[in-house]
Amino acid sequence: MYKIILVSVIVLLFSGCIPKGKFNALTASHNQLDNELIKTRKELADAKRELTKFRDVTSEDNVRISEDLQEKNQTIARLQQKEKESTQQLRDCQQKLDYCQNEALRQAKKAQAQLKALQEADKWKLAKVNQLRTDIMTNLGELFDTATVSLIQEGPHLILELGERLLFPQGSKYVGAGGRTLLERLALVLAVHNDIEINVIGHSVINGDEKNNWKVSTRRATYVVFILAENGVPAKQLILSGRGEHNPLVENTSSTKKAKNQRTEIILTPLGR
Repeated sequence: MYKIILVSVIVLLFSGCIPKGKFNALTASHNQLDNELIKTRKELADAKRELTKFRDVTSEDNVRISEDLQEKNQTIARLQQKEKESTQQLRDCQQKLDYCQNEALRQAKKAQAQLKALQEADKWKLAKVNQLRTDIMTNLGELFDTATVSLIQEGPHLILELGERLLFPQGSKYVGAGGRTLLERLALVLAVHNDIEINVIGHSVINGDEKNNWKVSTRRATYVVFILAENGVPAKQLILSGRGEHNPLVENTSSTKKAKNQRTEIILTPLGR
């Protein structure tokens, strides 16, 4: 209604000075512009609403994206820290592994060296025992009576077994002449071997009181040691002990077997190189 009145006024004001055709053209143009303005304003309002809606959506998206980004950054930071810790643990583990491998290698080399040394020592001891056997047989062989004397090799030990009948004939407390001769010549052989241990062990048989049997076996070993020492064997190489009746070779069921058990052992053992 307002537009109609406005147009009427304009017609009254300008009808006298503007040609009608031109006026109508202007009016039509004005109406068109007015419609376009209305349309433009509507489109503007719609655009503003869309913009507002877009801004709201964008804002929510930004918040969500920001939260996601923050979460991902935290995850990355956590993984980076874990990677750093794992790398350090791996480095520490590798160092320990290297140490263990080096230590194992060192121990293996040490064990090999010890084994080699033991093997060399065993070879030397066996060679020494063989040399002792040869020296004893060469110098004393003709004095050996197989019934009363035996020479036995057990690993790195050479055992000379001397029967009672040779050393202490007829139950004597003292070494007999034949036994002394053998021990004196044995001492000459052993005296030149300062790298052996000489263990003299006396044995008796069951004969009354046990204490007396201990005394008998120990006393006989002592007499043997005295003769060896008197004839040049260094005392530091000599060891003596008595076993009484507790280590028989055979059962004491006859006089012959008792004579075999009542003996003196001289165990020769090469010392370490």
